[in-house]
Amino acid sequence: MKCRRCRRRVGRVIQTFWWVSMTRPTLRFALVTVCLGILSPNTMSFADEIYSNASGGGDWSDPAAWRGGKVPAADDDVVIARDDTVTFNRNDDGQITCRQLSLDPRSVLQFKVGAGSIVFCANGLVESYGYIRLDASKSAKDQHEFRLVAADTEQRTLKIAKGGGLVVSGRLGLTQGRKNALITSRPPKKEVPAGTPQPDPTAILEAATGSTFDIQRAELINIYAQPTGIDNTGVKPGERINVIKNRFSGTSRLYLTSCDSAVVADNHFERDDPFPVPQAALYISVCPLIEVRGNTIRGNYPGGITCYGQPECIMTNNVIEKCAAGLYWYGSGFMVKQLLIKDCTHGMTLTSAAGTLEDITISGSQSAYYHGGATVQMTNLVIRDMVPNPNGYKIYMATGPLTLINSPITPQDITFPPGWAPTPTVAGKPRLPAVQMLNFVVAQVNGQVPPGIAVEIKTAQPATPLPPGAQDPNIRNSPAPVLKNGFTPLPQSLEPLIVRSWQYDADAKLQPAPAYQLNIVGPVQAAGTERKVLKSLTVAPEVGWYRAIPNEKKPTIEVSLP
Repeated sequence: MKCRRCRRRVGRVIQTFWWVSMTRPTLRFALVTVCLGILSPNTMSFADEIYSNASGGGDWSDPAAWRGGKVPAADDDVVIARDDTVTFNRNDDGQITCRQLSLDPRSVLQFKVGAGSIVFCANGLVESYGYIRLDASKSAKDQHEFRLVAADTEQRTLKIAKGGGLVVSGRLGLTQGRKNALITSRPPKKEVPAGTPQPDPTAILEAATGSTFDIQRAELINIYAQPTGIDNTGVKPGERINVIKNRFSGTSRLYLTSCDSAVVADNHFERDDPFPVPQAALYISVCPLIEVRGNTIRGNYPGGITCYGQPECIMTNNVIEKCAAGLYWYGSGFMVKQLLIKDCTHGMTLTSAAGTLEDITISGSQSAYYHGGATVQMTNLVIRDMVPNPNGYKIYMATGPLTLINSPITPQDITFPPGWAPTPTVAGKPRLPAVQMLNFVVAQVNGQVPPGIAVEIKTAQPATPLPPGAQDPNIRNSPAPVLKNGFTPLPQSLEPLIVRSWQYDADAKLQPAPAYQLNIVGPVQAAGTERKVLKSLTVAPEVGWYRAIPNEKKPTIEVSLP
C-alpha cells in the first residue's frame, strides 16, 4: 500500500462493498469473497512509483538517476523530484516509456541534444510543476517528440501547473517545412466500420496561470492546447506565452483564455480530414492586447478565428481558408488588417464590437459579412466570387452603423432584415447613418502648377447651408496640398482627400451621392483671407472612384491649368 494509487484503489473497493452490502444483502457473501481475493497479497499487482534520485538527476536510462537504481518501465509512474534535471536519451517509438509522469517544482525533464531521434511515450496523465524542455534548435539531425499514447481519453492529458513550463524550440529553416520538435497524441487505433472516423485522438494540453507556455517552430498533432491566465507583459516572473511558427495538424487547435499580451504569430493550422472537430482552429477569449499575425488556417474547422468577450487587440496579415466560418468577433475594440477569408461557407461576423478593419478580402463564400450590434469602419473591403445561395448575402445589416471607405460595394449589396430597427435618437447627438460609403480622391493637376496651390472640395448644394467656418460633414482633409509631382496626397499619407458617396441614412433610406464643387486654389496670401480660385468644376462620386490599389499613383480626377 505504499503508493497513492494503491490507496485509491483499495478505497474504491471498500466503498463498493459497503454500498452493495447495505442495498443487496443477497450479494454480500459473493462480494466479500471477491474483495478478499482482490486484497490478497498474492493477487495485488501494482506498478511501482519511481522517483528520481533527489541529488541532481541524470540520464533517463542511467540507473543512478533513479532512487533504488531502477530505470522506469512501461507500467511505472514516474516522479522527477525537486531540483533534479533528468535528460531523456532514448527513442521509444513503438514502446511505452512510462505510465503517468509528474514533475515536482523546480525540476526539469529535457531531451538530449545531438542524439538524433528522441521519442518519449507517456501512457497516462502528465502533470508538471517543473519544466519540460524540447530543444531541437541546435541540430537539423535532432528529432524530439513528446508523445501521449493513452487509450483512455481522460489520461491523455498534459498539464502545466503554476510555476511549471513547457518550452519547445524546433530548428528554423528545415527543408520542405519539416518540424523537428513535436508534441503529439497517438492513441492505439481501433477497428471501426468503413466510412466512420476513428475515435477522437485528441489530447488536452493545459497551461495554468503562473506558468510558461512557449512553443516555437514545432508541430502539434492532435493536440488541443488550452493556456489560461498567463501574463506575457514581463511584469510577472516565470510567466510567458508565445506560440510562433508552429504547425497545428490533425485535430489540433489553440484556445487562449485571459492571456495578457500573448503572441500568436506565423502559425499554420491544417486539417484535411472530412470529419469536423468542435471549436475554431484559433479561439480567443478575454485576452487583452493579444497580437495575432501572419497565421494561416486552412481546412475543415467550424471556425477559423473566433473571439469571444475579446477586448482590444491587433490582428494583421492572417489567412483563413475552407472553414465553415472565417472570423467571428464578440467583444469590444479591435484593429484588423490584411485579412483574407477564402472559400469559407460564411465569411465574417462582427457583433457587439467597435473597431477598424483594413484590407479585408472575402472570396468564395455563400454569405460574406454579418454586421450585428457593431460600430465599424472598414477600409478597402472587397467581396468577390460569391457562391450562389438563395439565402446568401454580401452584407447583412442587423444593427449598428457601418462606414465603408474605398470599397466596390454598391447599395444593392446591402441587405436589411424585415422590421429593421432604425438608429435610435440620443439627446444631443446626431443620428448616424446605417451605412455610408466614402471614397478616396487623388487629384492630379496638370499644366503650369504654381507652388503652394491646393485642391479644395465642398458639397455643391448642401441640404442645409453650413455656418461660417463649419466643417463640411461630407468631406475630410480639405483643402489638400498639391505636391511637386502635381498630385494630392495618396491614401498612405494618412491625409488624403475623402468624400462621402452614397449612404443609407438612419432610417435605412438610400441617399445617392451628392455633387461636389472642386476648386484649385492659389497659395495663401495672408492669414484670414480666402485663397484665389484658379479653376472650378463640379464632380460626383461614381463606381470608377474605387481604387483597387489605393496607393497607386493614378488620379481619381485630372484637372488642367492653363
